[in-house]
Amino acid sequence: DINAGIWVYIRRETNTYDGNGNQISFLSEDWDKTAEMWVDKRRLSYEYDADGKLIHLNVEYWEDSSWRSSGTFYCLIFNDDYYCFSCEEAFFHYSMIEVIKNQVNNFSLSQNYPNPFNPTTTISYAVPQRQNVKLEVFNSLGQKVSVVFNKEHESGKFKVKFNGSDLPSGIYFYKIISGKFVDTKKMILLR
Repeated sequence: DINAGIWVYIRRETNTYDGNGNQISFLSEDWDKTAEMWVDKRRLSYEYDADGKLIHLNVEYWEDSSWRSSGTFYCLIFNDDYYCFSCEEAFFHYSMIEVIKNQVNNFSLSQNYPNPFNPTTTISYAVPQRQNVKLEVFNSLGQKVSVVFNKEHESGKFKVKFNGSDLPSGIYFYKIISGKFVDTKKMILLR
């Protein structure tokens, strides 16, 4: 209770690791004040290949006194980052960044192609020097719906595919931020 100045239980999270330090499970529980007990909320289980690389992520939610699967997500590694995705529903927006040319003089953000798109489109951009770059997508109400990436880039021209399969039709805005450079473009998802 904040007004009384005492701590109260809200959520508890438990992580389990194997002998190699790989996370093998995650459990999230919420405190039920009426029943005065922890109630299961969400659990994840991780599967690794022989080299210790994450290949599957299973997500389940506690509903009606049993665990309900939200699907199995397939994971791949690109430049030491994990990207997990599902054919049934998007868990993370995954993106593979393609380097086109290594020498540029100015920041730029190009119009996505195709536009309108369904459900994927390509966004091209240029970075003149090694710097952190973030690409975000917003709906027409200004609400952030995705962070496509937020990572350091070398100088160069790049292309990234954006997958809007879990978004409704509509007008979206993608915004790139790198140091003092900020630019925004409009794109249309049309199903």
